[in-house]
Amino acid sequence: MEFVGDDTALLKKFAKQASGIVSKIKGVQQVALRFREGKDELRLDFDHEKASIAGISANEFGSTLKTSIQGSIPTKYIDDGKEVDIKVRFREEDRSQLSQIFEYLIPGKENSVYMASLVSQSEGESESKIYRKNKRKVVSITAKLGDLDLGTAVKVIRGELNQIQFPANYYYDFGGNFKKLKKNQIEMLLLVSLAFFLIYCILAALFESFSYPFIIIISIPFAIAGVIIALFLFNLSLNVSVYIGLVMLIGIVVNNAILLIEQFLRGINEKGSIRNRNELIEIIMHASIDRLRPILITTLTTVLGLLPTAFDMGEGSQLWRPLAITVVSGLTISTFLTLILVPLIFYRFFSWRNDLVH
Repeated sequence: MEFVGDDTALLKKFAKQASGIVSKIKGVQQVALRFREGKDELRLDFDHEKASIAGISANEFGSTLKTSIQGSIPTKYIDDGKEVDIKVRFREEDRSQLSQIFEYLIPGKENSVYMASLVSQSEGESESKIYRKNKRKVVSITAKLGDLDLGTAVKVIRGELNQIQFPANYYYDFGGNFKKLKKNQIEMLLLVSLAFFLIYCILAALFESFSYPFIIIISIPFAIAGVIIALFLFNLSLNVSVYIGLVMLIGIVVNNAILLIEQFLRGINEKGSIRNRNELIEIIMHASIDRLRPILITTLTTVLGLLPTAFDMGEGSQLWRPLAITVVSGLTISTFLTLILVPLIFYRFFSWRNDLVH
């Protein structure tokens, strides 16, 4: 999390307050402050008016002070072809105490002036590092998640941090993995749409029809409805694992509808011609009964195989648990609705297309 504003001290206050709140959220294992406290410093405010009377410029003052304490290199000593820096500065005993700098003499036009007469001192605190975002100061904290997925964690944290009152132009934002998650969600939506389109194209080519694939694809919204219900019941958010599960689910759920439609068409071809709707109903009923057992068996084996993963609450389960819940819920709901609604939709569509009578 990044806290953005202009006053570093105020940003640190908000960050510490937020870290205390976030650390109490169930599923958050550890919260770390990603900043350091400032260091103590002695500030010297240069008096330009007094210095101008003595004929001392700010540049001369700073240069003299730097040479006295840190040292300067006026020349180099050449020894056997090697250059050695010659550093000039005060003796160690003349610069060991902070109070000694006020006794330093700064050379002026006519006389040297004590540094104490040219500056006013104050003690304060300065930042060792200043981080910025869009030219504004930033203070950040990080959290390590346990059995809580990133999307749900962000949702919970937003709700908890509503109790912090931020001044105008101060705000917090989620960075790092959350921004990557948002980007991945858009990419996964495109993949889901692409999978939807490719399945339709393949079915249209196999059935040599643009109509029957629509009936088959109707099973996909049934699966998505089941996923939404499961995510609500398990209090899960849409994340990359859910989208991967959706891509898998789209390829799995159409199999049941394909089995039914293929059996319906086979029965109609074997019959030769359908004179009325009663004959069509009889073909659909026999075909549905024939395909009921294999559909239930394939669905049960898939669902039962994923159930342990769906209810796993161990370390790292936030990665594969949403995927398993997505596939299990979507496949279960889709199977039962497909067995009921696909025959009804096929009956209505075929009767309307061939103008069958009762």
